[in-house]
Amino acid sequence: MEQLTVERSIWIDAPRERVWQALTDPEQVARWLLPPELGAQMKRDADSTLLVCMGGTEIPIALLEAAEAPRR
Repeated sequence: MEQLTVERSIWIDAPRERVWQALTDPEQVARWLLPPELGAQMKRDADSTLLVCMGGTEIPIALLEAAEAPRR
């Protein structure tokens, strides 16, 4: 299976720390991607893989590769 890589650059008018938290916290990512009606949660494992968790099933959806947290 071929590995897919997606890269995206956008400007977000918010403090760096807040944007960093939104992109690295599974609960905040879930607010963007998972409709509440679905009843699913998102978690990040020790390898930084994001998983959608629902009914005892965990589906890997992304591997986060991040640089250090932003500094002022």
